[in-house]
Amino acid sequence: MGKNVIVLGATGHLGTNIAVHLKRIGYNVVAVGRRKSDNGFFAKLGIEYISADICQKEDFAKLPQQDIYAVLNFAGALPASMEGYHPEQYISSIVQGTLNVLDYTMKVGADRI
Repeated sequence: MGKNVIVLGATGHLGTNIAVHLKRIGYNVVAVGRRKSDNGFFAKLGIEYISADICQKEDFAKLPQQDIYAVLNFAGALPASMEGYHPEQYISSIVQGTLNVLDYTMKVGADRI
């Protein structure tokens, strides 16, 4: 059985491809994205999908809390794809989101990020 990997930002272009690749090479992948639903995309590939926002610390309680080998973070607001101008969302995803990811990684004992 493969090692457990969390892929944050899995509904974005880069995150999707990395999650799928890791599954193909034998990792147990949990795909995490801000979208409420992935429309069954990951389930078809045998990958669990969890909706969570890295800017919301309480959302990390939805994620697995033990036996995590690595946390991969590709999540964040992208100004080029935002509707309107909301720089606080961009900054929040970088600063607060990254801090939340680091806290989660330490809490679950993953030594790879």
